Amino acid sequence: VNGGAWMLLGTFAFQPGQNHRVVLTDDGDGFVIADAVKLVRAPAAAPPAEEVVVDNAAATLVGTWTATDYTLDGPFRDADWIYHAAGTGTASASFAPALPAAGTYRVYARWTQRANRASNAPFTVHHAGGSTTVRVNQEVNGGIWVLLGAFDMAPGQNHRVVLTDDANGFVIGDAVKFVLETNARAVVADAVKIVGESVPAVDFAAMSSSVLREYVTLEGRPLALIENGQIQYVHPDHLGTPQKMTDASGALVWDAVYRPFGEAESITGSATNPQRFPGQVYDSETGFHYNYFRDYAPGLGRYVESDPIGLDGGLNTYAYVGGNPLNKTDPTGRYWKLIWEGCKAVWKWFRKSKPKPKVDPLRVAKCKQAFAACIGNTSIPEETCFAAYSTCIATKGPMIFPGYGAVK
Repeated sequence: VNGGAWMLLGTFAFQPGQNHRVVLTDDGDGFVIADAVKLVRAPAAAPPAEEVVVDNAAATLVGTWTATDYTLDGPFRDADWIYHAAGTGTASASFAPALPAAGTYRVYARWTQRANRASNAPFTVHHAGGSTTVRVNQEVNGGIWVLLGAFDMAPGQNHRVVLTDDANGFVIGDAVKFVLETNARAVVADAVKIVGESVPAVDFAAMSSSVLREYVTLEGRPLALIENGQIQYVHPDHLGTPQKMTDASGALVWDAVYRPFGEAESITGSATNPQRFPGQVYDSETGFHYNYFRDYAPGLGRYVESDPIGLDGGLNTYAYVGGNPLNKTDPTGRYWKLIWEGCKAVWKWFRKSKPKPKVDPLRVAKCKQAFAACIGNTSIPEETCFAAYSTCIATKGPMIFPGYGAVK
């Protein structure tokens, strides 16, 4: 089993000139096969966390605050929060993060909106340059991350965000988020076109034009990410939403769990992938998903902007795919109905057509892996990779895939 794939033997310490090696012997219960051995240098240290979230349960309280006594959706998800009536500023809630490194952090606050909320709730950010008070209107913008500003902060300096009751209504503390600014990025849609397919997005480093990450799609679905010359394979669901990523050795490096409308319940692993629902890219600065023509708020399950075509798209001009995110997608923020009707038409045609020959899923997986390696080799023309992929899928026997080697 597992032929044609790289299998991880383990992680070991190696030094040059020490005759460190891998030896295969015939001490087995059948034929032993030697094809190749690959050594991949592990990173020296894990990268710093992209963001730190301090929930209201971890806040230090002064005065009598009331906490909601139910939890529907877990922490900082608008179902459990603390609140205080308007006062003189003597009551406070302090959100102190465990920062991973010194740097400039974008600071966000989150709350639930109601008509009785304060329109001037004061969040005071204590940072390296002193303190800055930002007043926000909590009658609106509930359920999303609202940017308070960017501030220089460092571990061990008691840098924090303090919310007080010095306001004209109830003040709400749900959570505060700190995002290291070096993780900020600019997303350019359709930045690169190649023969036969498109790389739907390229991430560029802030304040420069260097490419940080390239995205490879095949047949309209995410296939791989190329970052620093390293390929990571994307495993999407039936819609095309990335669920997991593996590296060249097959090890899991990214694992996401989503709520029904696309909000990330949890994301673990050492890799980074901002792709979400088809056509959507997570923006850590706003918490929204960039959806080309509109921005999508996954926590609310709706768009932030109204439908560009007005009521022709339905009575609710902010709705996402008619409230059916498990079966429908909207890659551009405009066309889910047309796409859905088109899919149904294609399916009807397929059912009436002659039976198609079955394709071996293992063969397809091997061909996709080889294609990703080929497309990641800048010395090989893209059209060569696509032609080789078509040949790989159509044939059953061994073939040599450019930039990859033998596909068996």
